[in-house]
Amino acid sequence: MADFCNQCAHELGLPEGDLCYVRKDPDGKPMVLTPGEGWMELCEGCGPCVVDSEGNCLSLHCDKRHGEVHYELGTKAQNQT
Repeated sequence: MADFCNQCAHELGLPEGDLCYVRKDPDGKPMVLTPGEGWMELCEGCGPCVVDSEGNCLSLHCDKRHGEVHYELGTKAQNQT
């Protein structure tokens, strides 16, 4: 089965990607990362990428450059403080 990040899933008309909460702790509960952290995954739409806990692609170097949006938002937030 193909796995997609949220951005690729939305481009295909799907409500949500398959890479959200893919990591589980030993008790089977979803692992949640702190903002800005991510896991390396393979999305069938954008290739090897880094996704956050919710399945959003954060990678600046994925095939579709999804992470640029997150990078720009983070930069703007840092500049406002």
